[in-house]
Amino acid sequence: MTRAIAMLVVLAAAAAHGDTPSTRERASYITSLLDTLATTDGPLRTAMSNYIYTVDRNKCQAPVESLHVGCLRAATQRYCQAHFRDVARCTRLADVIVTNRLSEPWFVPTDVRYALMEKHRDYRAALERELRQHHAIVVTELAMSRHFPGSGASNAALATGIEAFCREQASLRDMSWQYCVAAIVWFIASEGGEGAR
Repeated sequence: MTRAIAMLVVLAAAAAHGDTPSTRERASYITSLLDTLATTDGPLRTAMSNYIYTVDRNKCQAPVESLHVGCLRAATQRYCQAHFRDVARCTRLADVIVTNRLSEPWFVPTDVRYALMEKHRDYRAALERELRQHHAIVVTELAMSRHFPGSGASNAALATGIEAFCREQASLRDMSWQYCVAAIVWFIASEGGEGAR
């Protein structure tokens, strides 16, 4: 298991005997992510993001990626059971947050992180700003691509565009499909839907 697999855990569990999810299944899952984040209050998203950040730094450091991801998944399941009535909804929210957390080194390389640490007293806030800029670039690239369904499109149409765009990006450059999807979905939710729509 690699860092990039976190977002597909829910889909993979639903797929029969490890079959690769179809394009339609992936787009349907992205629709559910968009719907979940759009209807989850900002403070709830922030609280879970803070929890995952803390758990990742303090309890889930592991030399083996499968152990790291497994620890984060187990921690978020416990969080969801303790704080949400709708555990499936919470799991979708956690998938996006965990995947974005795991993608941080890809978007912000080590040398940039060190520079942020040296220049800013609040490293985490500086890192969040840096990530938001990188996520905004991915959303802008989606909006300029042939896959963007246009302003005012339904979440289902937008999800189909995101799925295709991220699949294309994964084949063109060293960015996983999961990292691409999570970055776009989180940016759209955190920016109030103004990013690509």
